[in-house]
Amino acid sequence: MSDSILDFVDVVGSIPREEAVDRFAYAAAAAHYGTFSLKNFEVECTDHHGDLALSKTIQLVILPESQEDESVTTLTLHRDQTAALKWQCDESIPVLPSTSGLTFIAQAEELGDIGCFSFLLDDLNAYRAADDAVNERIIREIEQDSESGFPAMKFAVDVATTPMDVDAARKYKNTMLAGAFLAVFERTGKVEDIDIAIDAQFELIDMTPIGDEDLPDHLSTLSHFYRSRFERTRDKTDAKRAVAAQRRAVHFTDQGHASLASTTGGLALAYLTYFEATKRRSDLDAGIAAFREAMALDPSNVTSPMNLTLALEKRFEAFVHPHDLEEAIQICRETLHRVRSSDPKQLPQSLDRLAGLLYCRYKYMGRAEDTEEGITYMREATGLLDEDDEALPPLLCNFGVFLINCHTLGGRLVDLEEAITVTQRAILLAGDASIVLSKAHNILGIAFLLRFDHTKHISDVEEAVECGSRSVDSTVPGDPSLPVHLSNYGVFLTNYFDATKVPAHLERAISVQERAIEMTEEGTPSMSFRRGSLAETLHTLFNHTGKLSDIDRAIECVRKANDARLPSRADKTTYMHNLGIFLGERFHITEEIVDLENCLSAHREVIQETPTSSSLLANRLLNLGRFLVTSHEVTNETDNLVEAMSCFERAAKSRFGPPKKRIANAREWIKTASALNHPSLITAYDTAISLLSVVGGLEQTIERRHESLSDISNLALGAAAAAFELNRIDKVVEWLEEGRCLVWNQLMDLRGSVEELRAYDEELAERVFSVSQALDKAGSRKNGTEEGLQLSLQQKVTSQGESFQHLKLANEWEELLQTVHDIPGFENFLQPTSVSSLANRLPEDGPVVIINVHRSRCDAVALMAGSDEPLHIPLDDFSFEMAEEMRRELHDGLSAIGIRARSIGTETTDTDSADLVDRAMKPLPRARNPNNAFEKVLTQLWTCVVEPILMNLGFSPSDNPGRIWWCPTGPLSFLPIHAAGIYGTDLTNNVSVSLSDYAVSSYTPTISSLAKSWERSKRDPSGSAGIALISQTDTPGLPSLPGTASEIAMIQAQAQEHGVQSFVLGEEQATTEATIASMERCNWIHFACHAYQDTSNPLDSGFHLHDDLLKLSTIIKGNPGSQSSAEFAFLSACQTSTGDAALSEEAVHLAAGMLAAGYSSVVATMWAIPDLYAPMVAKHFYTDVFNRGGGTLDGSKTAYALHHAMRTLREQLGDSPYSFLAWVPYVHFGL
Repeated sequence: MSDSILDFVDVVGSIPREEAVDRFAYAAAAAHYGTFSLKNFEVECTDHHGDLALSKTIQLVILPESQEDESVTTLTLHRDQTAALKWQCDESIPVLPSTSGLTFIAQAEELGDIGCFSFLLDDLNAYRAADDAVNERIIREIEQDSESGFPAMKFAVDVATTPMDVDAARKYKNTMLAGAFLAVFERTGKVEDIDIAIDAQFELIDMTPIGDEDLPDHLSTLSHFYRSRFERTRDKTDAKRAVAAQRRAVHFTDQGHASLASTTGGLALAYLTYFEATKRRSDLDAGIAAFREAMALDPSNVTSPMNLTLALEKRFEAFVHPHDLEEAIQICRETLHRVRSSDPKQLPQSLDRLAGLLYCRYKYMGRAEDTEEGITYMREATGLLDEDDEALPPLLCNFGVFLINCHTLGGRLVDLEEAITVTQRAILLAGDASIVLSKAHNILGIAFLLRFDHTKHISDVEEAVECGSRSVDSTVPGDPSLPVHLSNYGVFLTNYFDATKVPAHLERAISVQERAIEMTEEGTPSMSFRRGSLAETLHTLFNHTGKLSDIDRAIECVRKANDARLPSRADKTTYMHNLGIFLGERFHITEEIVDLENCLSAHREVIQETPTSSSLLANRLLNLGRFLVTSHEVTNETDNLVEAMSCFERAAKSRFGPPKKRIANAREWIKTASALNHPSLITAYDTAISLLSVVGGLEQTIERRHESLSDISNLALGAAAAAFELNRIDKVVEWLEEGRCLVWNQLMDLRGSVEELRAYDEELAERVFSVSQALDKAGSRKNGTEEGLQLSLQQKVTSQGESFQHLKLANEWEELLQTVHDIPGFENFLQPTSVSSLANRLPEDGPVVIINVHRSRCDAVALMAGSDEPLHIPLDDFSFEMAEEMRRELHDGLSAIGIRARSIGTETTDTDSADLVDRAMKPLPRARNPNNAFEKVLTQLWTCVVEPILMNLGFSPSDNPGRIWWCPTGPLSFLPIHAAGIYGTDLTNNVSVSLSDYAVSSYTPTISSLAKSWERSKRDPSGSAGIALISQTDTPGLPSLPGTASEIAMIQAQAQEHGVQSFVLGEEQATTEATIASMERCNWIHFACHAYQDTSNPLDSGFHLHDDLLKLSTIIKGNPGSQSSAEFAFLSACQTSTGDAALSEEAVHLAAGMLAAGYSSVVATMWAIPDLYAPMVAKHFYTDVFNRGGGTLDGSKTAYALHHAMRTLREQLGDSPYSFLAWVPYVHFGL
């Protein structure tokens, strides 16, 4: 396209078409006006003027009025020898067509301006419009002007013109119109624009005589316009006219002319378009023959062979001739080789063409290697184009399709994330007016839907629906892709209904899919796809209504799709899979055994046709397995159950497919293996537990990982219960360690030590450290979909880029771990630890007791340092239901008095309900005394849980008790095991008994986290670097905590007394920045303030300071894991060890977070603590710490110090009904 045409394209798109046509007409006239020049200038002074009589020359300054010509011409006029006051020159100057007027100023050297004359637009146009040449002299006279001092003067000049070239102007206008409106049409897709281009081109041809060398080109252009309009309107007449125009172009091109090859290639393209209209094999064959002829005429041209591959691909798809596709691929490969060496500009399109052929072969023949090769070519093609190249967005769209296909084939999330990334980039680069948008939004919607299938995050299906809507809205009327976009939009809406259960989404889905079918021609592969999509939606409707008629319609629809002519291999397998599901579900209604038999037959066929590397295989095996279980239930044939178990096992062990589908298969494998009493049960649990880390993979943010694990976090408890049943106590410990607190374990692994590896391979260790740090940071980023559809496209692109980089980091991390594991001696690097290995890394002060609470049974297992054999302690008198009821009673008792935050009490020594009442708590009615609930819960804990464990471990009451670490699971995680005992009205023989008489209690989220802290303490012995004391009496927007001031003052006084550095930050000084700085300086930290727990994203939990919330994520960033000097944290705040019932096995609370941040020991609270007693607790605690540590801060003494403080407080409070609220909440975590 010429530059002059390009100049008009943006203008055409912004003004009415009629005005645009007028502008082209004016431009054409301006370009082809006749010539216009002025010559023989003469200036005469008609009055006597003595001073002028002395001037031999004067200057004539000529000023044009023109936007294109701002030049100033100065002519020198010499005195006429025959007249004293006349000056002349015979020079000539041209006048541009754009000049609307001329001004002539006469000047004398000593006098300045002496006269001024002008020609206006009307004067000039009168000469321009003359049909014949003009050659005449014009005269202008001015009278004397007393104001300016100008004398009376006369100006004369000759005008010479030639007439306008009308034919040239018309040609110019039509050429410009045709080219510009074609360009606008290619951007907008509006038929009105291509109509103007065709009319202009037709007029241009009418003006071109036969024999004119431009005629073939004009005819070829007209043929191209007809083909373009056909692509929008599908009007068969346009396709026929395209062939006719191109035949004439070939006819009027001389044999041997250089353009004959390209003109013949144009005829081939016209035949391909005509085939789209007629579906006649003869038209397609004619096009292929014409392409071959064009190649013979110009063997060096690369366009014809590339177009020939397009025609061969069409013939393959229409008439199933495999040799056509193979020939096309071979021609494309040969042409690509030539392009690389001779025509680099054609390389991106050539790579795209070959990639498209490879995709076609994969789609119909299932060759997986074609997809990988195609991605390689697409990556190269898109990398060759600049950001502003208009060819880039379409290529990015094609690249996105390849990546989606690769994900479907191999199940790799990284392919799907990259597909989203490149397609969003295509949309961003295309601009709002581009017709690429509809295609790009359609592809992006598919990618989001597939990611939703992988993650089940509602934001993904919302994005898919939004993309589907944009795709349909941006598709211009008549575009053949509209039915495709409508059908896919329906699929998105169907899945949206599945996620939201909003009936309007399902109604809309059916409506748009039926509209897509109405717009699709019968007997085509496209119709097969449309019916297949509608069938899935009708199946969803059946699940919603339960009506037999709905499932009957779905079966009829999918059968028609499957029986249609030439669905691709992949599509046919999909239809067969869906048919199997529909028949199986109809069986549940009709109980017609033939439906179940046909269901199983269809599913078995599908499994045979599905590649082992396909991401679809896991779901297909899951469905076959479940229907085989149904068959077993009906027929009682064990073979069906064995076959089902085999399906589940195969899918669970596969490396492909969405992790949630694989773990669903693993759970079904567990059920069938249990039913069959099969020896693979242990392997099934092993597989399921290992898949937990895949479901909650490092490629996700921490918040997303917790979401992903929410419905399967208790899987490890069931596995442990089964291991107890099988007397595999080693597996109990391994499965609970690997399957619980997954996210914190990942965080600690990323922040673990690489010193041993560094000694072996410093470079590899540095890579491991670098990637772990990057993953650590990426995990705490915000999810890009938090604000969902409210984000701008640029924000979505940025967020998606972060997500893609996060995923690549996770993949790199897996590759690095594999590299390390291949090194002798490092096979277990960051791997789950065996029981014996764990036992050798535990503190020697006492046992670690894991209590597994499952619906089937409850057990404890104790590990002692140095012992290879864990001790199994059955808890026969305890049950899941008891634990849940105890949790509920405790929760209700606390809720009844409004415990939410650190509570505020009055300053009195009489512990009564009034002492614990202020802003954070409500007075407790005496009839609902929570003490009864407390006593009951603590007594049951003692009788059913703690006492049997202590007796089996040989504990007895002692004035100097040893340590015990508790690792509870399930609802027991929310109960105060450390306070178990018989108190008050439940006293037996008037003798009180409690766990604190036997042992000093601590908690640990997992055994491995305790082992890591113990190893670090041995490597880096405790040494005080000071204590940071953070308090907030009056936090903006939160209740006042007056006790925090005295609490901090008391601790500071004790520190000063023993010569320990303390750094106090209170009130406005306690900012997040200052607090982090003090934590970096000190290895002890004491918070006396309000806290906040975010169970959805634990890293957003934190402490309310003067300026902001100090988030756990910020604390973690300041403590580099194994390199951290952090030792102890006292969280004198509300509910800092309270978790989330939905994630009981993930320990989503601040105490666990501080351990993950690098602190070896933490004191926290299970619920609100009375502000009245917090200073007393702190005083007793730190007094004991300094006493035991010889005047130093020793983290290994903190559990004993808390034990002492609680006993002291309890002695002071006695057995008041409300004393439990004061001392029970305090818990110790870690060493």
